[in-house]
This record gives sequence, structure tokens and C-alpha cells, in this order.
Amino acid sequence: DSDRGGSIRFAGLSSDATLTLPAASGRAGFMLYVSNEDTGFFGVTIDPNGAELIDGLSTRKTFVGSRLALVCDGTGWRTVSGRYRFISTTFTPTAAATTGALAHGLGVIPNNVQVQITAVNAVLGYSIGEIVHLSVTGDSNVSGGMSILKDATNITVRVASAGLVIPHKTTGVQTGLTGTDWSARFIAED
Repeated sequence: DSDRGGSIRFAGLSSDATLTLPAASGRAGFMLYVSNEDTGFFGVTIDPNGAELIDGLSTRKTFVGSRLALVCDGTGWRTVSGRYRFISTTFTPTAAATTGALAHGLGVIPNNVQVQITAVNAVLGYSIGEIVHLSVTGDSNVSGGMSILKDATNITVRVASAGLVIPHKTTGVQTGLTGTDWSARFIAED
């Protein structure tokens, strides 16, 4: 109860963390702000008390960059503002490869999935460390030479046999990527 209207900030994590919410009974109107400000890629699972629910789900999980406002309705919890976010570990985007199922922990089909590729070598006019975003929104499941299957539990990605294609940074000419010149990461939000 001392956290009512307060903010709980997660930072400096060395592994995933869990925030267990207090029992909803007798706490209608209880507001709580939660942020994951960790610099790593660890998630925070928000777990209501016992069999109570948050947004109709048994738990919600969020990763770095998430800032949420939660309110108790007396029987459970609701997210009134903010977005839940998943960030994957990095992988090499190899032609004809699949990531397998990446469990995102959002509990719903993500509204937005971004593929973030980072240059690990200076190629196609890009400097080492420069980031290119490929977005997949709504019902579109294809972006930049990969297909992305989204469900309420997982994201599964298949890179096309021809590999990924992006425009050259300065000329705009569509060019196939060599997977080892890039690292990739997925960001999904609901």
C-alpha cells in the first residue's frame, strides 16, 4: 500500500525480474507506475496476486523502454497507459534460416513488430553500428526479405532464400545483405 500512486523502476537487472502486485480486494483506484529502464535486455513480468488478472491475462511481461500506468479495479488490474514491449537477443540474419519460435511474453498478438538490423561491418554505405529498421504492422507479415509469423505467444521469422534486401544508404539501390555483416533483433509491442 505504500506504493499507491508511486513509481517502481527496474534498472541494473542481471536476469528477468517479477513484480507481484498486491491483492485487488479493497484497492479499487490504486494506481501504480512501472518502468523497465534496464540497459540490458531483461524482462519484467507483472504478476497479479493469486488468480487475479491483469488486462484479462494471468501475467504480462515487458522489456527495456516500457513505462506503464496500472490501476486496480477492485477485482484485478488494468493497464491504463503505456505499451508492453518485447526485445529479442541478437542473431545473424542468414539466408533461408528461421529463428524458431521466440516467446515474447506479451500474452496477445503484437500490433507492431520491428526488425532492427545493425551493421557489424562497414557495408552498403553504412558505418559500423548504424541501425536500419524494417517494420511489420497490422496484417502485413513480410518485410525486407523475411516473413514474420505472430501469435499470442511467439514470433517466428523465416529469412528468404535470397536473404534480406535493403536500399544502399547513399544510392538507394536495393541490395542483398550478407548476413555476417549484420546483427538482427526483434522488437514487438502491443
